Amino acid sequence: VLVVTHPIVAGHIFKATDIKAAHSLVTWQSLVTDPADVIGRPAARDLDAGEPLTRQVVLAPTSLAGSGRVAMTVEVSTGDAHLVRSGDQVDVLASDGDGSARVVASRALVTATGTDRVIVVAVLPGEALALAGSRDTGGYTLVLRP
Repeated sequence: VLVVTHPIVAGHIFKATDIKAAHSLVTWQSLVTDPADVIGRPAARDLDAGEPLTRQVVLAPTSLAGSGRVAMTVEVSTGDAHLVRSGDQVDVLASDGDGSARVVASRALVTATGTDRVIVVAVLPGEALALAGSRDTGGYTLVLRP
């Protein structure tokens, strides 16, 4: 089984130095055993050192080549993440703290889902900056686009 060598934050892209093989008495089908299934992929949530890697905490890769978009993890405030799936388009809203909200990413493509609060979206570089600048608002709200 593979475990993390040090604390990992959600969205971190795994490198070979982030993981190591460990012996486990427990065998779950969801445990990741092949480093190729981890390296280069983002973490769906924060992980503690020594924590085993499962398919739920290692997000699937996506190909953005030529799209002009970048992939970014987004933590939503209300558990909306379980309502969307890869391929959906969403608007990502941030609260301004005064009861109002603003769109920080429009028609973001959901490329992977992790936990009930974390997804990976493909956005334009300017939208990625807006998302990063709004992270301290307590999470985002998703609006599913037709």
